[in-house]
Amino acid sequence: MCKADQVKRIHIVMDETCFQIVGEPAPNKVHPNNIVDAQFSAYYQAAASWLYGDAQGWAIYDRANDPAVHALCDKIIIEGRRLSNDLITTMTVTLQDGQTQEMTLERPKGQQPERPPTNAEVVQKFRSLATHVLGNEKVEKVVEFVTGRLEIPVANLIGVLA
Repeated sequence: MCKADQVKRIHIVMDETCFQIVGEPAPNKVHPNNIVDAQFSAYYQAAASWLYGDAQGWAIYDRANDPAVHALCDKIIIEGRRLSNDLITTMTVTLQDGQTQEMTLERPKGQQPERPPTNAEVVQKFRSLATHVLGNEKVEKVVEFVTGRLEIPVANLIGVLA
């Protein structure tokens, strides 16, 4: 990815229903000041993910006051349209030098049975969300148990998490 100052603009097209929930250009969407507003802000999610990657888990909300995230949010334009697929989203990034990159997400993984996440993706997402709460050691014990590398009774797993 690149720094916010290298981006001229980001144009996101999403279904109008999603736009009403996460894309309206309201102040609390463009610059959320709390976790709930950040969760429902395509501006914040796109900017923080563009700058820091999409595997941040809960830590993405630690960047709520990051000047680089806010600077990039100001360069995002979101458009709601009636689309045939209500989950399709297209993002076009225009860099200061005129280069463009376009990405389209037809359906997020896990939204449909025919597009399930891989086991590795599930483990990665679990780590990104649970480490903040449980810590590395407990998270790795759960991963070992769930993937079959640690064979203990389920009752003992509860003790590991306590």
